[in-house]
Amino acid sequence: MTAQAEGYSQARHVQRVQAAAREAGVKGAAYAVLSYLCSVSDFREPITRASKERIEERLGYCDKTIKAALAVLRKGGFIEAVAYAAGGRGRCPVYVLRSGKGEKITPFERRGRC
Repeated sequence: MTAQAEGYSQARHVQRVQAAAREAGVKGAAYAVLSYLCSVSDFREPITRASKERIEERLGYCDKTIKAALAVLRKGGFIEAVAYAAGGRGRCPVYVLRSGKGEKITPFERRGRC
């Protein structure tokens, strides 16, 4: 069963993730990176795929700033790498978007489809 079958709405989920990040005090480059990841997220499941190079190209931040922003988002529980966390070999990381550390695991993540 996919997240779509359970009533997943990409727009609602993205709004919850962004609102939770604002409430947690995520600002600046970290919030910009989260917003970009939300904008390229999958419509059927709460995942997003974006390499550091693609984020750098789209947002204009340097590699060091993007790495720091991703670290802030991981620490806050807003993203979690579920596949290809280090990238490499032409593969970009796959992240699950979450509205914080307490958000429950979806059936998609339990199956390990990534």
